[in-house]
Amino acid sequence: MYFSWNETKQTLKLAIPIILGQLGNILMQAVDTAMIGRIDQGAVLGLAAAAFAGNLCNFLLILGIGASTALHVLVSQAAGSKVKQKEKKPLLVHGMWFVFVYGLALALLLTLKPELLGLLHQPEEVVVAAKTYTIYLIWSNLFALLFMCLKSYSEASQRPWEPLTILLSCIGVNGFLNWIFIFGHFGFDAMGLPGAGLATLIARVITIIALWIFMENVPQLRLKLGLGSFFSLSWDYFKRILSIGIPSSLQLLFEWGSFIIVTFMMGQFGATALAAHQIVQTVGGFMFMVPLGLTFAITIRTSEAYGQGNVIKAARIGSSGIIFAASLMTSIGLSLLFMRYQIPKLFVNTLDPANFDMIQLVVKFFMVIAVFQLFDSTQATTIGTLRGLNDIKIPMVFAFIGYILVGLPTSYILAFTCGFQGIGLWIGEAIGLGVTSILLILRFRFVIR
Repeated sequence: MYFSWNETKQTLKLAIPIILGQLGNILMQAVDTAMIGRIDQGAVLGLAAAAFAGNLCNFLLILGIGASTALHVLVSQAAGSKVKQKEKKPLLVHGMWFVFVYGLALALLLTLKPELLGLLHQPEEVVVAAKTYTIYLIWSNLFALLFMCLKSYSEASQRPWEPLTILLSCIGVNGFLNWIFIFGHFGFDAMGLPGAGLATLIARVITIIALWIFMENVPQLRLKLGLGSFFSLSWDYFKRILSIGIPSSLQLLFEWGSFIIVTFMMGQFGATALAAHQIVQTVGGFMFMVPLGLTFAITIRTSEAYGQGNVIKAARIGSSGIIFAASLMTSIGLSLLFMRYQIPKLFVNTLDPANFDMIQLVVKFFMVIAVFQLFDSTQATTIGTLRGLNDIKIPMVFAFIGYILVGLPTSYILAFTCGFQGIGLWIGEAIGLGVTSILLILRFRFVIR
């Protein structure tokens, strides 16, 4: 493993706005969680329902996210190759078509068949509370996927600040709409949890429209796409997107799927455990946006170097990014450990006796989350590097081994067989994450030899 501060600085220059954008995206979810936790009646039930619906919708979006990840790689490689520069816009169009059809199908399915939520064996009161919120959220995710495609195109074109500006502006819009719809203002009835879903839907529609307008006013990003461009489609472009998108999606499926299954397992221990899980998962997700943003920047830079035919530079970029991310996130993990008693105050009234049991669980879960940071940053940045080097299938297999064959069974055994319950689920996931990280580092060392 080789570390170059010069390469790290170049990666950070691209990564900082991407990280801020990722933090902004999760902050929108954190605002929802915090405001749902302030509902006068049923804060615990609201948080539990939000955890259930949010994890389900994220799980269903994985294939679409894989397609937007493919745009990072393909557009960056096209940018690095003088011959393929003209392919950037067609790649974006085909990516947007794919996620539109995929997102629309999911939204229609859950809208027309909301009773499918009952098949996931969650507490009945949680499923009932989550139904309307889930419908709003799944429709909002259609626009989130389209935004991801435009964002990936902009970032791969070395213009990460435009999508960041739009996203940060819409956080305030989402919070304001939450205030209106959740609690009832300006003549609207208080909707409670469904109001948070409606607010997110409206905010995401505004976001995609605003970014499109913004890009059309930036010469480097201006698409100038007529109707003909949107209907002039080629199966070759779809195949290229799917050749990267499907393995990337499967890797995400194994990773996110294991966490989502753990969320459903957590529901077996009641609404209190699920609410605590939602708070910890929100904070952990917020922290993960740092290595995730670094991962996107590393993927873009390694893909561009790979497109130029400079494999040695690509390996140097990746190695430096992996070491930097691991060091940074270890420090952040220690900070979480020291602040585990203070963080719950951001989400719920810690003086309310009804929340006491939930807060005690949150504190315990945070002790495991602190360890997560090293493993999570290592696996994310290593996968991003390998993706930029066009090594996609083997990392997908390693993700299956670590998350599915190791993490999930260990979580189940510790939680149900050994009786550790919620904390056992988190420890099992940490073990699976550690195994995945080790396998990926070994793969990276093999590829760059």
